[in-house]
Amino acid sequence: MAVTRSSRKGVTKSDDSSTTNTNKSYNSNNTKTNQDQDNTNSTSKTPAAKAKYVPWDGPLGYFGAIVYSLNTSLPIIPDETSKVKSSWFLAPEQHFIEFTIISLWIGHWFKNFLTNGIDAFVLPEDYEPKPIDNIDIALSVAILLHGIAILTFKLMRDRVWFMLQPCNITTWMLVWMCVSRSEYCVWGFNLYLHTMWGSWLGFVAADLRDYNNKIEICSFFTMHILIIGIPYVWIARGSLPVYDFAIYDSFMLMIILHWWIYLPVSMLSGWHINYMMQPPRQGKFAGRYYRMLMVVFAYCFTVVTRVGMQKWVEICA
Repeated sequence: MAVTRSSRKGVTKSDDSSTTNTNKSYNSNNTKTNQDQDNTNSTSKTPAAKAKYVPWDGPLGYFGAIVYSLNTSLPIIPDETSKVKSSWFLAPEQHFIEFTIISLWIGHWFKNFLTNGIDAFVLPEDYEPKPIDNIDIALSVAILLHGIAILTFKLMRDRVWFMLQPCNITTWMLVWMCVSRSEYCVWGFNLYLHTMWGSWLGFVAADLRDYNNKIEICSFFTMHILIIGIPYVWIARGSLPVYDFAIYDSFMLMIILHWWIYLPVSMLSGWHINYMMQPPRQGKFAGRYYRMLMVVFAYCFTVVTRVGMQKWVEICA
């Protein structure tokens, strides 16, 4: 069977008609799912398995090959039935280009952050911690039980890497915040006031393709209700002080989390953490540009979230 280079660098195609149809589907549909691919895959799954990586021409191909060598076992075509497995949906060369650009951006911001921190996140000199009461303890117990439940389900299904998901990190952070009034706790609380849009998305646009246990599904939603609702309760009760806006700095911390932690972990482990290797269903329309679009939306959501929370602060004042 003859093999030729495809029109999209980074994959190959064969002369076999079914393979050609599938790879054409993949090449033309980094932006959307192609009906031809669905028809082909319904009769045979071998074409997707035969798709292979081919480096780009020129220097970028050299760097792409290095990136690809980090995990050659990842498939070229994503498994549409699951969200938990990584793939080379984006060419390794594109990973290299985007990672380099984002890292230079982070480096420029990080230099100032190490020197000055976040200017808006400064604890007032007259800050007097509000005593922890029974409501705080009840909230901490509720969120702790959910954290334990989520961890248990991840262990049972060999999904421990997904404890790195933002919502799972937030769960354990809120356990600590419920029973602490330290400066670091206040700092984390104010950071979350900018980034809790991720919890809202996890709730309203939940991707449950890999969930089968009804108890786990129920726990998923009740956990999100808690991590979304608790900040509103704290603001209403005056439990923690609310700092001024720090939209850009909070956004950049999330960029670091995704590009310097989630992306390498997803690539090396093969577990797909927070859509850093292939798009969510809602982002398929953007094709291979989905990650850059996610960056833009992340900033916009950070603005909307913090402005919205400020309205709640004013209502409760």
